[in-house]
Amino acid sequence: MRKIGILTFSNAINYGAILQTYALQYYLSSKVEGSVEVINYFTKFNKQELNPIQIKSSNFIKNILLKIYGLLFYIPLKRRINLFVRFRMHYINFSRQKYESEDKLINHIDKYDVYVSGSDQVFHPRIKDWRVYYLGFQKGTSRKVAYAPSFGISQITEQERNMIKPYLYDFDALSSREAEGVNIIFETLGLNVPQVCDPVFLMTADEWSKISVKPHIKHPYILVYDLNGGKNLLSIVNKIRNKTCLDVVWLTSNILNRFKECKIVNDAGPREFIGYIENAEYVVTDSFHGTSFSLIFGKKVIPYIALQSASSRLNSLMSICGLSERIIFNTDDNIIMSDLPPDYKQKLYSFIKSSKIYLQNNVIG
Repeated sequence: MRKIGILTFSNAINYGAILQTYALQYYLSSKVEGSVEVINYFTKFNKQELNPIQIKSSNFIKNILLKIYGLLFYIPLKRRINLFVRFRMHYINFSRQKYESEDKLINHIDKYDVYVSGSDQVFHPRIKDWRVYYLGFQKGTSRKVAYAPSFGISQITEQERNMIKPYLYDFDALSSREAEGVNIIFETLGLNVPQVCDPVFLMTADEWSKISVKPHIKHPYILVYDLNGGKNLLSIVNKIRNKTCLDVVWLTSNILNRFKECKIVNDAGPREFIGYIENAEYVVTDSFHGTSFSLIFGKKVIPYIALQSASSRLNSLMSICGLSERIIFNTDDNIIMSDLPPDYKQKLYSFIKSSKIYLQNNVIG
């Protein structure tokens, strides 16, 4: 009976973070004879995220005005947070031991047969508590495995390379979610490691559908899931709306985005997030996980690169599926509105299959 502990961004109020945590736990639990736990790393930052009104400014007067404005949306934002908390309670098998600081986890972590770091941007070398996700503790006779970590950036500095190098050496198995991550590990250690899929792809559309909450919308719609795209996403979606006459549902936690003729949704939890994508006709998004779930459900997805610094994950995923031409880099780019070609599923399936083999060999085995 093996005991496996997963370390990832499990307590973030973020759809992709919580759903990839669930997917990795779900898949490993279905394959492993033993227990699979998500190591409960809950910091002051996670506690601060439970505050519904996150909007702020460095300007004192503007900050006060933003806080007052934010109170208008307190109820839907609070409902969203409550749905995240409820999801964690019912769907994530957290460890009994809670670690509230980097030092406590590094020095007093419980014993597991295998520690798994991943996925999401857990290998980003510029986050404050990076040692946690690089599993910077003594492993003893246990194994350390990295599954689909992302560095979050395309390149790292020489100083960062030297900083993470001894931690990477201590892993028994390494992989990366993006091609750029594979390159960073090779340049750092001289090792060729596999590129593997984000954990959300380890579950089928039917498995996701079983936990999704469908929206009460009876007619076809265009879904916009917005992280940083804002008005540029509006420009793209208006072109689609002009050709299709479909309504627009705008899913965002940014209360400053109040676009006319769009149904703005601020209160969706993780299960509702899945449901909105599952039932959409088109999905316009600047999100990696928004794009990922669109591919899982076979939606006509239009990914937009809002931040060049974060482009590698979308570029890498769409390239694997042979769909790179569908990415929008500029609002003047041509928008491909047709159904996804059937062969993308075979390419994605092959990628998922090889990723499962990696888990079989290094975690489950």
